[in-house]
Amino acid sequence: MSELSPMEVKIFSEFFLPNYNSKNNANFFYKDQDKAIINSDLDFYDNEGNVLSIQHTRAVGTENDVDMEIVRPGNSQKLVNDLKNELKIRGVNNCHISINFSNPPRDKREGKIAVYWVSELIRKKYFDSSRKKIFSFSQEDCDIYFKECSKWISEIKIFEDDGLHFGISWSKYPVEAIGLLDSTTRFINAVEKKEAKNYFNADKLILVVDFSPFPFDEKDLLDFKNKLESIKTKFKAVWVYQLWSGARGAFEIYKND
Repeated sequence: MSELSPMEVKIFSEFFLPNYNSKNNANFFYKDQDKAIINSDLDFYDNEGNVLSIQHTRAVGTENDVDMEIVRPGNSQKLVNDLKNELKIRGVNNCHISINFSNPPRDKREGKIAVYWVSELIRKKYFDSSRKKIFSFSQEDCDIYFKECSKWISEIKIFEDDGLHFGISWSKYPVEAIGLLDSTTRFINAVEKKEAKNYFNADKLILVVDFSPFPFDEKDLLDFKNKLESIKTKFKAVWVYQLWSGARGAFEIYKND
């Protein structure tokens, strides 16, 4: 798993637990303590002492290269935090931003330059849209004024939001990796890879596949279910999760009865 930050754990719990508890007539809650099962990433508990053990993974970007998974090193996280702060100053809110750094800045100086250009691009496009509708930018359609952005990024997507969870989800993929795999392929790759790593205790774990920062569409949910039903899995259950408008939240895809 790419380690979840305390804030990500909080948000994940807020979105996943109500869906899981409702579907399973349960009352699990989160508390920070030692993991109950080896390879468990996150544990939830109920008042009877039952444990719900979660294996969390992010949807992989390529079929064979582990390095293509979403990466969040500390220095890049600082860059994203700086970008978020700059956007707030510029009045950008009520949205969730997905961004891919195909060539992340190499040092603090270059990072400051990148924050300026990328925040200016987002600000301009955000306020140019009269309806604040979803906006998508890719390296292929970069105009001359914002050509600077293509030094570091290959894709930005802005999703309408209620403003309660304004933030930035990001990844680090080479340009050639973007768009090569559809959501179902990403999903199946993630399940198969995690099952191989957790083969002997998968039946004790619930796998949650996180689609940040590249979201799936609501119509993909049926494809996920049909595909996984055809190949099966040892996991106790499999869910998908994301924080996007439309198909936002957590959805059960498969359950071993």
